[in-house]
Amino acid sequence: MNILLILISVAEAARLEDAARRTTELWVNVAQASVLGGICLGAVLWTFGAAQVGKTILMGGIFCALAVFGGPALIETIRSLF
Repeated sequence: MNILLILISVAEAARLEDAARRTTELWVNVAQASVLGGICLGAVLWTFGAAQVGKTILMGGIFCALAVFGGPALIETIRSLF
């Protein structure tokens, strides 16, 4: 009976880990698309005369790009060191 419970727990843990990985990948993809949209929207607004709002959105998009694209690379580098 205990072996059956252990096997069920291992299977559930594997499914939960897979679901967490897929959810993380989904949110990273959403964030990457949002970054590109923010940069483009900021540039368009800046070009067409809404300079203050355009600069704000553009800088927000650039900072988010650094976080979204650079964050996973930094985490992998730290993970490989330790």
